[in-house]
Amino acid sequence: MMIFGDIRRKFKKHPRRALIIEGSSKRGIDHPTSLGVLELEIRYEVLEVTDIDLGEGRAVLDYWERVRGDAFAPAWSRQFRLTELPTRVVPGMTVIDRVDGGQTFYYRFWGTHHMAMKGFEMTGKTIDQAPNKDIQRIGTRQLETVIQRRRPTVFLYTIDYPRRHKPSEFILRLPLSDDGETVNRVASFQDLTSPTARWEILHDALLPDRPYGGGMAR
Repeated sequence: MMIFGDIRRKFKKHPRRALIIEGSSKRGIDHPTSLGVLELEIRYEVLEVTDIDLGEGRAVLDYWERVRGDAFAPAWSRQFRLTELPTRVVPGMTVIDRVDGGQTFYYRFWGTHHMAMKGFEMTGKTIDQAPNKDIQRIGTRQLETVIQRRRPTVFLYTIDYPRRHKPSEFILRLPLSDDGETVNRVASFQDLTSPTARWEILHDALLPDRPYGGGMAR
């Protein structure tokens, strides 16, 4: 059963927000309750960068803003370089190329925290090589959203789960443009070591068979 009360009240104050529900992303998760097996639904809000405390993501956004100058987005390598970011945030980064006008997406960089938490490697692979259709669909939709919006965008995840938890699991996605007109890459940041985020809940729902299954040591 999904409870939307708090989210609906939030939308009245922030009408520009959008709630995306991945309805087909239900997975049975064994849990010792009278309900037996719980079904989790993956959902996320599409937010502006000013709607949330970005934490470590603030350093990434500040760098993106600085190097883009007067352009709507910086160019990869010529302006936006991972080597110029604080070293503490680089393991949480990904860089994804838009291929064939968005027919698919190619992972140029997949930070080590993603491998440690999620248990799979995506560097040098296209999004259709991700472990399951849920991840492929969610990732594609978010990347298309950034391409359409042409500005930094936050995707704040929430899932149905039998306990109260203030959502702090989010992805910051930033457009990159080599020609100053078209978004042809997207740089993303996830703070997978955040002490307030419970990424393992989301990843257990999306990847119940992932080899590392317990997340990362902090």
